[in-house]
Amino acid sequence: MLAKLQERYGLTSFTLKVIGIILMVSDHIHQMFAYVGAPEWMTMVGRVVAPIFLFLAAEGFHYTQSDWVYA
Repeated sequence: MLAKLQERYGLTSFTLKVIGIILMVSDHIHQMFAYVGAPEWMTMVGRVVAPIFLFLAAEGFHYTQSDWVYA
């Protein structure tokens, strides 16, 4: 599946991780400054991070040599 994403969109697991990190930082900034009126979209884009990292964990588990060590 990740190979299809890489072929079609040029996304690697590293770029997905970087996107996830940037979006998570946005979510955390919103949480820190919500009391002064940080925009709500910052927390909405941060909610995309969980599926990204779960996808990467499932891909890693699928392609590992040792399921026991990976778990």
